[in-house]
Amino acid sequence: MRFSFLLLAGANLLLLAVTAVVGLLVDGDAWFFQHFALGLLSAIYTCLVHVLVFTYFVVSLNVARQAVAQSRADPALLPAVHAGKSRALRAALAAIGATLVASGLGAIITEPSLARAWHVSVEAHLLSAFALIGVNFFAFVVQYAEIDRNVRRFEAAFGNQSPTG
Repeated sequence: MRFSFLLLAGANLLLLAVTAVVGLLVDGDAWFFQHFALGLLSAIYTCLVHVLVFTYFVVSLNVARQAVAQSRADPALLPAVHAGKSRALRAALAAIGATLVASGLGAIITEPSLARAWHVSVEAHLLSAFALIGVNFFAFVVQYAEIDRNVRRFEAAFGNQSPTG
């Protein structure tokens, strides 16, 4: 799971960076559609990656519950996996929230009258987009650390035949 996560997170950060660079090229209608399409794809992919991480922890917790129920693992495994899931989820929620804010601001500035009514500027969207990249990077660091701890927990509990590796 560690390598798969690194691929997913790296691709996500690259997609976010490309989206931001293309956004800097927008001048009226020039590059607008490309930035809009990349922004939409980036938002969806970002949410997907964080949901996959959460799903990984849900499955890990279910495996741990089954193992404890069948007396094949130490009951201390459950609270440790649950705590890791909670930390990874908090990081995911922050990253998804930042993504929704940047996407929402981007949607608002596409309509000038709406942007004026809501007092949203292109600069606000730009700053939120760069903040979203930072928040996602931080979330991925936290999530990778939790995935790594989880894999090590399962290796300790089950030997090298971890179903979550």
